[in-house]
Amino acid sequence: MSTVASLLVAFLASAPVEILAVRLTGGEGRASLKVLTTAAPGDVAAQREGEEVVIVLEASALPGLSLPPPVPPVQALRLVPEPGRTSLRVKVAPEVPFELHREETLVSVVFGERTLAETVAPGELYQKLFPGAATETTEAAPRGAEEAEGEGVWLGPVRLRPALVLGYVDVDVADSETGAPVRERYLQIQPTLGASASVWGGRIRAGYEPRFRTFTTLGGLGTTTHLFDVAVDLTVAQRLELHGAHHLAHGVLETSEVDPGREYFFPLGPFDRNDTSASARFEMTARLGLEASFDWNRIDVGPPSGFSGYDEDTARAGLGYEVGPSMKASVGYERRRVLASPTRPVIEAEADSVYLRITDDRGPAVSGHLEVAYRDQRSPRAAAPGQHFRGLNYSAALRRAFGVSALVELGGGRATDVSAFEANAFYVSNAFHGGLTLALPWEMSLRSEVGWTWNRYRVPASAIGVPRADDLFGWSVGASRSFGRRVFLRADYRRDRRRSNVPGFDLVSHGFIAQLGVGLFPDKATAGAAK
Repeated sequence: MSTVASLLVAFLASAPVEILAVRLTGGEGRASLKVLTTAAPGDVAAQREGEEVVIVLEASALPGLSLPPPVPPVQALRLVPEPGRTSLRVKVAPEVPFELHREETLVSVVFGERTLAETVAPGELYQKLFPGAATETTEAAPRGAEEAEGEGVWLGPVRLRPALVLGYVDVDVADSETGAPVRERYLQIQPTLGASASVWGGRIRAGYEPRFRTFTTLGGLGTTTHLFDVAVDLTVAQRLELHGAHHLAHGVLETSEVDPGREYFFPLGPFDRNDTSASARFEMTARLGLEASFDWNRIDVGPPSGFSGYDEDTARAGLGYEVGPSMKASVGYERRRVLASPTRPVIEAEADSVYLRITDDRGPAVSGHLEVAYRDQRSPRAAAPGQHFRGLNYSAALRRAFGVSALVELGGGRATDVSAFEANAFYVSNAFHGGLTLALPWEMSLRSEVGWTWNRYRVPASAIGVPRADDLFGWSVGASRSFGRRVFLRADYRRDRRRSNVPGFDLVSHGFIAQLGVGLFPDKATAGAAK
């Protein structure tokens, strides 16, 4: 086996490296140049020569490779083939700074002053420690997606990125019997390991993160959380892009893994989630492509949980169009199924949607997305008021940096989520959140967040005779201090309030968290706000 591995490594090392694509995006006086290659180039350098910044790669350019139009502050861009390498010559004013970053098959050069968005971004701590915290929930991604050049521990062709976060938590947790807040204090030990490698012109990323909680008096909180992610990206014949990913989660506290709309907050029970996705894009023209994806989401929840497991399948097909250098629009059809659970058959549902999605990524300074979908959902086993949903769902997010001193983030959404409450098959969840990060002297940052969620049901609740309605509001404030890229300190306070017209579902909770992180972190991990 070792001989085969050695031959494989030697083959990959000897294969010619080619440039697949060159992209240039910009905004707010900054520009980001990205060069994608079939394998990691042996040597990469960038230096200024008069009016140009010359980027040299040990790679050859494919015939017919097109260059993007210039965006400020870049004035012109040209490609110069040389023996055994290729030079990209970028005309830019002498006073404009530039930074070179390298990540296996992706080489990036950023022109312009560094913004706060590149050093400060939201983290995930509140999601890890506060069940149902009022923050944006996103699918977990393999660690190390924004690695800097050469960082990590190399094991053959694989790069490893270890890290360790230690935290002290003083937080309210809903009592398993009554739902009333119970004070808990414990230590959380959170090692992480990210890995990445380039294979056959593609890229493999993986990450594993266990969370150990000690000195807790509640048995459920002592359950170790395990999170594992793996993703594969491949480009075939320059026109077909393939992506596959798997997310595995086992835990108790991370209720957003089970229920993103936040109905579930007590009693807590162990859960397992396996989410597998696959997608493809075929480029028909330089700007127009066919897109398709499929997602299998399997969730099992054990007693004494106040939520139930379910199986969900989602298929999509549509067209994607590159509106401009940084903007892309997609339109298509979605089919979603929720399978009948043996313990809760009422959740069975089928939904058909047509959607429009617009994304805009202008680099660290500005990015965002908007998706609007018209959904027709049928839940035949639910009671009559909750058998049908017709209407608009949406999700939106905007991230904007104002120079190097402030970062603003806004987002929201409307969705129909699986319900475990009485005879409801689903509930309609509406949410809005905002965040502000300010840069402070001495490499410190201040982060504040606020979020609202309001959930509405269709079937009258047995206790009150009218449908259930929950309103949730939460806010947080925290400060962090970075010591280079290897060490950070954080302290955060959070308060949440849940009001419901159903007796016993009101809850007010608050908590304090202190963190120490040591390791090979992406920039965004060391100064991000906790969730």
